[in-house]
Amino acid sequence: MGIEYWHYGMYMTETLQILIAWSKKNDVEKILEVHLEIGEFAMTKPKNVRALYKLLAKGTIAEGARLFVKKIPGVMSCKKCGYIGKAKKLYLLRSGTYIPLTKCPKCYEVALEVVQGKEYILKGIKFKRKGSELPEEVFYEG
Repeated sequence: MGIEYWHYGMYMTETLQILIAWSKKNDVEKILEVHLEIGEFAMTKPKNVRALYKLLAKGTIAEGARLFVKKIPGVMSCKKCGYIGKAKKLYLLRSGTYIPLTKCPKCYEVALEVVQGKEYILKGIKFKRKGSELPEEVFYEG
């Protein structure tokens, strides 16, 4: 298992643990959908997240649930000139992911830091409670 898989594998394991614990507390029979938002610089691809989810969810209340992954664009900030915006990215051929370059596209100093794009957020779920015919949804704002 490469470092990329370990990194988001840890997040996916925690996500499933949260979903299972929440389901037990809320009398949920089945999780139908899971909605995630993942930053552009989170060192993963949606197809890898989906494959790992399928593997880890096997035998749980979340098995077979549809997984929706929305990418959050990366935004950088320059400490030197105040630039805020996209950074040039380096494509990592081996993992198929992007990492931000830390050289500012405006002043060319090596002073950029990631402002947005490393997130891994559980945004919502669709589920069915025990004894209920209709599915319910919970989505988180912010």
